[in-house]
Amino acid sequence: MLQPEVAIIIPTLNEEVHLAQCLDSVLRQCFPFQLTELFIIDGGSADRTLAIAREFAVRYSNIHILHNTKRIQAAAFNIGVARSSAPFLIRLDAHSIYAPDYIERCVKHLKEKPKLGAVGGRWLFECSEYTPASRTVQLLNQSRFALGGASFRVGGHEGYSDTVPYGAFHRHVLQNIGGMREDLRRSEDTEFFARIRHAGYRVWFDPKIQATYIVRPTIGASNRQMLGNGVSIGKLFRSAPSSVALRHMVPFTCMCVALVLSVLSLFFHWPRVALFTLVVLYLLANIAETVRMSIQHRFAYPWLLSWHFFTVHSLYAVGTLMGILGIPIGRQNRRRS
Repeated sequence: MLQPEVAIIIPTLNEEVHLAQCLDSVLRQCFPFQLTELFIIDGGSADRTLAIAREFAVRYSNIHILHNTKRIQAAAFNIGVARSSAPFLIRLDAHSIYAPDYIERCVKHLKEKPKLGAVGGRWLFECSEYTPASRTVQLLNQSRFALGGASFRVGGHEGYSDTVPYGAFHRHVLQNIGGMREDLRRSEDTEFFARIRHAGYRVWFDPKIQATYIVRPTIGASNRQMLGNGVSIGKLFRSAPSSVALRHMVPFTCMCVALVLSVLSLFFHWPRVALFTLVVLYLLANIAETVRMSIQHRFAYPWLLSWHFFTVHSLYAVGTLMGILGIPIGRQNRRRS
C-alpha cells in the first residue's frame, strides 16, 4: 500500500444533505486519491450522515470513519491529526464542494514553501435551494459591508493573509503549535490561525484554490449562526484578545458607541446629533450596498437583503457582548460552518 501523502479531515454532524456531494468532489480531485487518507469524524449525527459515510468507506479502503464524542469541530480536527500519518493535512468542511485542483494546489504551495504555516483559498457561495431567503443569505456572505472584506470572501490577490477557510498544513507546524482549542465551540480556527502567525509562520492565500460553500437555507438559520459567531468572538476576545482582528469587533464597537450616545443624549444635546449622524451614516451605507448588490446580482427582494444586513450586524454585536460577559446561548453543540 502506498504511503499517504495527504490526510484529509472532514468533521460531520447531521450532514446527510451535503456529505455525498462533498465526498464526490474529493474523489474527483486531480491529486491521486490513493495518496490520501480521508477521515470522516462524526459528532453523533442523528440523520443518514454515517450511512452515507459507510457507503463510501466500503468502496475505498483509505476512507476511515471515527467518532467525536465532544461533537465540536476543534475536537474532530485534533482527532484527525492524531490518527493520521501523512506529512500534509487538509481540513475540509462537509458543507462545501471543492474544485478539482483544490488539493493539488494546496500541496503544491506547501511543498514549494516549507516555512508556511497554512495555505487556503477563496470561498464561493451557492444556495441549496433558490428561494428569496436563501439568495439573501448567499448575497450577505459575498458583501464587504455585511461581513467584512476578508480576501477569502470577496476575492483578492495571491499572497500572505491573516486567515483562510479550512486550511492545509504541514504536520510539523501542528506539532510545534499544538492542536485547536477544544474549549472554543466556534471561532477555534480564528484562534488557531492567530497562534500560527504568532509562532512565526505565515498564512498563504491563493484565490485559485476554490471551495463552494452551501449557505444556510433560511434567514433564521443565518441569524442563529451569526449570533453564535458573535458569542464565540466575544469569548475569544476575553481569553485571547490578540487573536481577534479589528473587523471582528466593528459591530460590537458601533453598538457600544450607540448605547453610550443614547444615555448621554438624556442629559446633553450634542450626543443626540452624534447618534443621529451615526444612524444616518449606517442607513446610507446599508441602502447603498443593498442597491449595489441587488443590481449586480439581479436580486428582486432588496428590502429583504437590507433587513438581513441589519439583523446580522445587530445579532453579531449582541453575541459579542454575551461572549465577553460569559452569557451562554442554547444548543452550543450545533455544528459551525
